[in-house]
Amino acid sequence: MSGSRNNRVMVEGVGARVARGPDWKWGKQDGGEGHVGTVRSFESPEEVVVVWDNGTAANYRCSGAYDLRILDSAPTGVKHDGTMCDTCRQQPIIGIRWKCAECTNYDLCTMCYHGDKHHLRHRFYRITTPGSERVLLESRRKSKKITARGIFAGARVVRGVDWQWEDQDGGNGRRGKVTEIQDWSASSPHSAAYVLWDNGAKNLYRVGFEGMVSSSKMT
Repeated sequence: MSGSRNNRVMVEGVGARVARGPDWKWGKQDGGEGHVGTVRSFESPEEVVVVWDNGTAANYRCSGAYDLRILDSAPTGVKHDGTMCDTCRQQPIIGIRWKCAECTNYDLCTMCYHGDKHHLRHRFYRITTPGSERVLLESRRKSKKITARGIFAGARVVRGVDWQWEDQDGGNGRRGKVTEIQDWSASSPHSAAYVLWDNGAKNLYRVGFEGMVSSSKMT
């Protein structure tokens, strides 16, 4: 892989929401199976820094051995121009494109693919970025389901590593509840969370936008 290609992949990966992958060997550093984190930066093409939703930050392998799986790359802003999700009508598809291998010209976004839209017996191609290699996956019919855990609606949170909002939360250590996941910007879907703090204040905070994490899930 060329240096320019490496750099592009690294930039495009910042902000992706990830979970432990096939070569994971770090115990419960992530909070446990199914727990989610955010790609903060790349140390090199082989090593990535992740901030888990529980607040832990660490380096992981992303070439040769794979400690992580991409859960949702929409916060990175990577888009597939000229495509549309045939279920929710998102246009273009932002994040991973899931193309049905059994149907002609049928695509899903990540939320619809994992939400079991379209025929579960159909196999799909996973297309991570425009022009990247298609990876054929088996049907979802017998796939093992793992609940994603972290900063989602209903989670109790405190300020995170990238907090810069003074005492909007009521002060360090004060708690709040995520009311919904939202877009920090139109080009970065699913990259923020509305938090209702126990002091009554409510605002939108980054959870993936440009790799930033302004809140952390309480363990």
